[in-house]
Amino acid sequence: MKPPARTAPRRRQARALAACAKREDIEAYAEATHALEATQDEVDRLEHTEAFETFQKQLGLLRKRLLASPQSLRQMFIDDGVQAIVWEFKQDALGADFTHVLWISCCATTR
Repeated sequence: MKPPARTAPRRRQARALAACAKREDIEAYAEATHALEATQDEVDRLEHTEAFETFQKQLGLLRKRLLASPQSLRQMFIDDGVQAIVWEFKQDALGADFTHVLWISCCATTR
């Protein structure tokens, strides 16, 4: 049986819509590619700033120290953590995040 005569215009319309959708996808891809390239250029520029280079050096030193003497860093982190806890308790009210973590920690140690 032969399809009705209306089918041919519908097929053309469907192909036109598909081509339009494909064009939109291609345009969206081109825009995303342009944004990615612009972002990469910005990242490349920032990687050569003094602040980033200093950060990378500090990170390298921290890594060397951690690998050479994990125990020394352990004490440093404990000291920093205790100072943060003392700071929280010196405030007028405890922060919600701190209170949540404190209760979780207390509950975990009682098990």
